[in-house]
Amino acid sequence: MAVDSRGYVTGVWSLVVWLWTSLVALWIRFTVGARYSPRVFLCAEATYLSCLFSAWLAQRTTPRQYFVFKATPRTTPAHPEGLQNAEAADPILADDATRGFIAHVIRSKLHRADPTTFIPRLLRVEVGRRLRGGFIADILQLHLHWNTNTADVPTESPLTRKVATLPSSLVVKMNPTGFRSRLSCIMLGTAREAGFYNFFAPDAPTTTNTNRNAHALTKPPLALPNVYYASNSSWTGEYLVLMEDLSAFTTSACPLLGNQCWGPVSISPPITTPPSALTVLHNCFMRMADGHAYYWRDPQLLKQSWLKNVLWRKGADRGRWELAFQRLRVNWGKVQAAAYQQREGDDKLTAKELEEVKKNRFMISIPFRDTMAAHIKATNWQTYQTNFNLADPKTPWTLCHGDFHAANMLYRLCPTPASAYVGGSRAEKGGEEDVYMVDWSEVGVGCPATEIAQFMISNATIELRRAHERDLVAAYHARLVEGGVSATEFPLEECWARYQAGGIDRWIQMFNLMGGWGLLPVPAADWFEQQVSAFIVDHRSTCPKPPIFQSVYCAQ
Repeated sequence: MAVDSRGYVTGVWSLVVWLWTSLVALWIRFTVGARYSPRVFLCAEATYLSCLFSAWLAQRTTPRQYFVFKATPRTTPAHPEGLQNAEAADPILADDATRGFIAHVIRSKLHRADPTTFIPRLLRVEVGRRLRGGFIADILQLHLHWNTNTADVPTESPLTRKVATLPSSLVVKMNPTGFRSRLSCIMLGTAREAGFYNFFAPDAPTTTNTNRNAHALTKPPLALPNVYYASNSSWTGEYLVLMEDLSAFTTSACPLLGNQCWGPVSISPPITTPPSALTVLHNCFMRMADGHAYYWRDPQLLKQSWLKNVLWRKGADRGRWELAFQRLRVNWGKVQAAAYQQREGDDKLTAKELEEVKKNRFMISIPFRDTMAAHIKATNWQTYQTNFNLADPKTPWTLCHGDFHAANMLYRLCPTPASAYVGGSRAEKGGEEDVYMVDWSEVGVGCPATEIAQFMISNATIELRRAHERDLVAAYHARLVEGGVSATEFPLEECWARYQAGGIDRWIQMFNLMGGWGLLPVPAADWFEQQVSAFIVDHRSTCPKPPIFQSVYCAQ
C-alpha cells in the first residue's frame, strides 16, 4: 500500500470543492425555485463544472495511492502503471508497502474473529489475471504466498496457538487512473460501492468509517463476499475494495443463462450438470427478494445521503439531477445519430435487405423511439418528485442493488473451500449461499420490482421471459410477503405493474447510456435493443400514464 504523504493537499482541495458545491446548491435553492428556465440549464452546467474542477484538481494533486506493483528484476521495464502487465510470463509483484498493508488487514480480520490465532508472515503478493466486469474499475486477482514453515509457529503457554486458514488469493477493485475515468467516477458516484461494504456488510472491514449500521449486527439478508478493506472518497472519485476471491467455487450467472450477445459461453469452473436457466433466475430473484424485504421502507436508508437517489427523493441536489437529465437528452441525440431508426415497412424486409439498409449500424425500433420520447417529454423535476412519494405507505421502496443482472451475480457450483471461511464460517453468517452479489456501485433507494425487470431484459431470452415472467414475479412477491412486506399495501397486482413500468424505465436509460458512450458493438446493441423493444411491445399498453423516469444516471 503506497501511503499518500500529501493528505493535507487532499483535505484543502476537498474543502474548496465542498464550498463551491455548497454555493451552487444555495444558488439553485434561492434563484431557480420550482420552475424550469435557462437558469436550470445553467445550474446543471455549474454542477458539471464542479465535477470537472474536482476531477482536475484530484488528478493533479493526488497520486495513485492504493496498490503499487512492480516487475520482477528479470522482466523488461514495466508499463508505467504496472497493471497492464498482469498477463506477462514473469510475475508482477506488489511492493513492500502494499504487501504489508494486505497482511495487516487480513491479520486484523482474523484477530477480530479469534485473537489467539497465529498468522504467519506474508512473503509476497503476486498479480494474477485482470478480471472482467465493470466499465469504470480496475479489477485484479492477487495471489498470496504465506510462510508455511511450521517451525515458526509459537508454542508458548498457557495458550495453544492455532494457525489460521489463510486465503490464497484475493480480488482488488479500485478506480482506474486517467482524467476521464476519474470524472466518470465522480459523476456516477462509483465510489459508493466501498461505502456500501463499510455500512451494510455483515462483518464490516477495518476502516476509518464509524457509521456502522445496526443491520450489520444481525443475520445478513445479502449474500456478499468477505471484505477485508474498503475506502472511498466521493470528492476524488477514488475507491478501493479488497475482497474474497470467489472464483474457485462460483461462476458468473451469465453463462448459466446461455449464449446471449457476447458469443460462445463457457462455465468456469466446468460442471457436468449446470442448473437450468429458469432455476438460475428463480434463485437470483429469491436472494434479492430477501434483501428487498429486509430493508423495506427502512427510514434509516433515507439518512444515508451517499446512497443513490436519496437526496433527489428528498427534494435536494437538484443541480445534479438537472445535469443527469440534460446528459440523458444529449446521449439520446448521440444514439439517434449513430443508429438506424426503423421506418414503416422495415419489418417486411429480409434479414439481408435489412442489413444493407442499416449499413453496419444498430437499429432503434419505432416503439423504442416513441417510448423514449414520451418519457423525456413527461419527466421534469416536479413530476419526478410527485410520481414516487416516499411518504405514501403504498409506495414500494427499499435498498436496491441498482445494477441487478447476471454478470453481477456469482453462482455457487461446488462446495465452498476451507479458505473461504476466513474470519468466521459461512454457517455462522446464515449458511451456504447459492448466489453472491457483487458490484454495488449503483446501490441506492428505489423501486424493487425495477430490479427484477432489469435482470429479465438483460439476461433472459424473449421466449423465456414471456413464458415465465408472471410466475417469477409472483414467486418474488410471495418471498417479499414471507419476509414481512404487507400484501395489502403492496399487492401482487401493484408489483406486476411496477415490474412492467420499471423494466421500460431502467432499460431505455441503460441502452441510452451505453449507446451514447459507444460501449456496445453493433451485434450486442442490436441484441439489447430487440430485448428492450420486445418488453416495450409486451407491456407498454398497461403501464401507468404518463411515463416518468424513476431514476436518472448522472453521466458524461
